[in-house]
Amino acid sequence: MRLRTENIHEYRLKCNTVAQITLDDDFNVPDTKDDIELIVKEWGNVQTDSVKVNKDKAAVDGDLKFSLLYIGASSDSERMQPVKMTGKMSFSENVNLSGDCTGDYVTCQASIEDLSIKAINSRKISVKAIVTLKLICESLQDIQMITGVDETENTDIQQLKEELEFVQLAVNQRDNFRIRENVSLPAGKPEIQEIIWDDVDVRNLNTRLADDGLKLAGDLDIFVMYIGNGETGNVQWYETTASFEGSLDISGCNADMIPYVNFQIIGKTVEERPDLDGENRDIAVEVVLDMDVKAYEERKKDVIADIYSPSYDMEIENADTQLRCLVVRNNVSSRVSGNLQLENYADLMQICNCTATVQLDDVTYKEGELVAEGVVSANVFYITSSDSQPLGSVHTIIPFAGTVKIDGVSPDSLEYNIKPSVQQLSATINSAGVIEVKSSVSLDVIVFRNFEYSGIKSAYMSEEKCDLSKMPSMTGYIADGTKTLWDVSKMYHTTADSIKASNPKCADGLSESVIIPRGTKLLLVKA
Repeated sequence: MRLRTENIHEYRLKCNTVAQITLDDDFNVPDTKDDIELIVKEWGNVQTDSVKVNKDKAAVDGDLKFSLLYIGASSDSERMQPVKMTGKMSFSENVNLSGDCTGDYVTCQASIEDLSIKAINSRKISVKAIVTLKLICESLQDIQMITGVDETENTDIQQLKEELEFVQLAVNQRDNFRIRENVSLPAGKPEIQEIIWDDVDVRNLNTRLADDGLKLAGDLDIFVMYIGNGETGNVQWYETTASFEGSLDISGCNADMIPYVNFQIIGKTVEERPDLDGENRDIAVEVVLDMDVKAYEERKKDVIADIYSPSYDMEIENADTQLRCLVVRNNVSSRVSGNLQLENYADLMQICNCTATVQLDDVTYKEGELVAEGVVSANVFYITSSDSQPLGSVHTIIPFAGTVKIDGVSPDSLEYNIKPSVQQLSATINSAGVIEVKSSVSLDVIVFRNFEYSGIKSAYMSEEKCDLSKMPSMTGYIADGTKTLWDVSKMYHTTADSIKASNPKCADGLSESVIIPRGTKLLLVKA
């Protein structure tokens, strides 16, 4: 007798560790920059360069890049003008993991929890940041499934077949995706002398798998503030949206798989370029996305759940394996809004731009629903009529909540990923100086149900037949409502087909995997 096997390769979560680090440093204003009068706006982005694992510790190296826009005044002029300053803070952090992850697949997701940039004096700034590092360790497991039995002669091996439905992680890949777009200033806008601020974000990213890779399409929200060319050198700005599409080469995928894609902007470049007339009216934008691509395949597999021989003793060893099936793959949207009162709103002339980030704080299970709660952190950028403070920005926090229905699933067996993103954003101001920020938060959700599968690991059959001489050739059996036809057949060294043949009146109601109703009377004939 030989068991036919098939191995399923699956990445399973081994540990999920979250650590927070604090970065704190001072920076001098470059000699070529004007003195700081007032900091107007700040920006930060954190990315990891490497993750090195040694047993239960991970060494994470990365950088936090920051920018600030401030109102400056040169020493030889009273004129106030906006100035951009950039910098970088490198870090190296050792993180304790919950287990030995040597040789496993470890990734690190870094995000900024809080960023504060303040002026110590007119020539020095203090930068403080709280960075969250989320390390995910996945181990590759080989799951053995018995798909058939090759019998030797006259062994009469009985096989209980079962159809398993489960999902398998077929693709687990990280790659960079570059977006390159060129936009031109509309007629009436002066050409660019110097770009002093930019905001670029990815919205409405749609992904789908094809046989040749991952197809992507979305929008780039582009905002540029610049000094116009001319004697006055006035501050100008331009905001637009550019659509993009492209593809990533993903090995081993097909159109029937279920994608789940996370992305993070890890680099951006915004530069002015001359147009065909030689004027700086074109803007070249390049954005680099770190893509974490996972693709799941729904599978059905006929496996052997149990085997026995009516004539031979068998020793069977079982092994418990955790599998999972897909419950929900959905995208849930919720609209949020918040108001904030602006001081000295009489000087405000126009809102230039509104940016936002979203943070997921908590996910709880309540009566057949997953409730995701978090906040939208929005920043409103505006210009004023004040000569001493021509630019300004204000920040607000807006809470949100979204629900995902998952009826019929025990919370103890749930496994899920929820990725929040801001899809729509706007800011308006009324005559009383109240700014209303409206946003649409999208929750990209995938939910699994974990279940235990007890399968055959090995089976050994004796060389000699069983001594069944003391067993009666015929036995009357009354079902107690706890056993299936398979259980009874195995217990009394007979077969399911033999029991059905001996009991034609109730044969249609008998099944190998269904409990025999209590009180059912059967005639059992020894094989």
